[in-house]
Amino acid sequence: MGEQERIGRVLYLLAQALFASKTDLEQAHALTEQSLFHLRKVGHKPFIASALVLPGQIYWEQGKQSRAREQAEAGLMLLRELGDRGATAEALIGLARVRAYQSDFAAAEQLYRESFALLQEIHDKEFIPSCLEGLAAVKAEAGELVWAARLWGVAEAWREAIGTPIPPIYRLDYQQAVAAACTRSGQETFDMEWMQGRTMSPEQALANQSI
Repeated sequence: MGEQERIGRVLYLLAQALFASKTDLEQAHALTEQSLFHLRKVGHKPFIASALVLPGQIYWEQGKQSRAREQAEAGLMLLRELGDRGATAEALIGLARVRAYQSDFAAAEQLYRESFALLQEIHDKEFIPSCLEGLAAVKAEAGELVWAARLWGVAEAWREAIGTPIPPIYRLDYQQAVAAACTRSGQETFDMEWMQGRTMSPEQALANQSI
């Protein structure tokens, strides 16, 4: 039927599925470029912005950190201009991952916290676990292992409650970060703090409060 906007949107969603499932990153990137081609024809800015963010995530997974950051920042800037808070919150998480990988942990924490605030404002539960898991990894890198364990515990409880498992693309990094933190803090202490986190609200965990 030649409907450019719908073609672009479907190509983007297919690319997103391929990325999240870690099925074929090269094909996901190619589909994103095709998506942008169609969306730019009709000037659909919200999906253009999202389609700009996704290649940043793909570059990040491929180890192309400079390009990942450039792409993520471009998409985020457009989303901020559009006032799309939900997509902005998701984009902030993506950029935070890049900054953490580049060892800019202060910037990563700020981005995760900004994302969490937006998610609370719009009552979006889907991405709260990702936000908490990312911040936990940042805290673990900073040596704040108790805090990290609690954040991971909260995130695990939330994923169970809303039925959103960790996407395959992020599982290995998650498992490695958790295993490293557990080794450093000791299994017993780590498990105890993790279980404590499961009884806390995200707000309590973010404030590093016990109950």
